[in-house]
Amino acid sequence: MSYDFDFDHWLKLSQDDPHGFFAERTRAIEAFLEEVPEDKRDSLRRFQGEIDALRATAGTPVNALAGLMGMLSDHLQALHGHTAQLADEAHRLKRQSR
Repeated sequence: MSYDFDFDHWLKLSQDDPHGFFAERTRAIEAFLEEVPEDKRDSLRRFQGEIDALRATAGTPVNALAGLMGMLSDHLQALHGHTAQLADEAHRLKRQSR
């Protein structure tokens, strides 16, 4: 997957044509999702829905950013927990195989 992100293009589009910006944003998200394994798409679409809902209800960009950082933190903590469980299981299996 290769993505060239032209920030200036997206900024100009959002300023000049907000409806076009959101239409293009939806197309870009869907194009990305088409490249993701099919079994992951539904969960990523739900996650995008959570992001969009948070942004829509945040009130300000700063509040949206704070909410997104909280979501990211939650996901990273969950990933850390899963990684620790896998490490524990690997150590347990290694001890059993001796």
